[in-house]
Amino acid sequence: MVDFEWYRSFITIYKHNSVLEAAKTRIMTQPAMSQHLASLEAEVGEALFKRTTRKMIPTERGKELYSQLAPLIEALEETTMSFKSASLPTLNVIRLGAAHELFREKILPQLHKYKSCTVSYFGTRSPASVRSLACCGVPPFISRC
Repeated sequence: MVDFEWYRSFITIYKHNSVLEAAKTRIMTQPAMSQHLASLEAEVGEALFKRTTRKMIPTERGKELYSQLAPLIEALEETTMSFKSASLPTLNVIRLGAAHELFREKILPQLHKYKSCTVSYFGTRSPASVRSLACCGVPPFISRC
């Protein structure tokens, strides 16, 4: 049975005309990428690329397989990405480093604009900062980094 990853490796080799470049793109080793291709070629029963010293040239059968696989794999990957992005909440993250006085006097009064606020801090937690958050109407969730 064909492993889906073999198809992804084949598509990447086809696009780059190189096993090494395809392996780098997929964050794999070159031998692992070569094994994927060899396994797919064994399953198909014929060579999908003509190997030269400089690049991989697709055979007619390789071109045919690519033309059928590429749109399907791209559609699957797009579907997966759209489901992932739809399920993730959109978070606005602001990271600041400031002296305690600057934070308390200038930044803290502005935090009330945000519906929820997480304050992460380094060092000793200041009880005055916690009280200031509560006074600004910001529900404080304070975590120590």
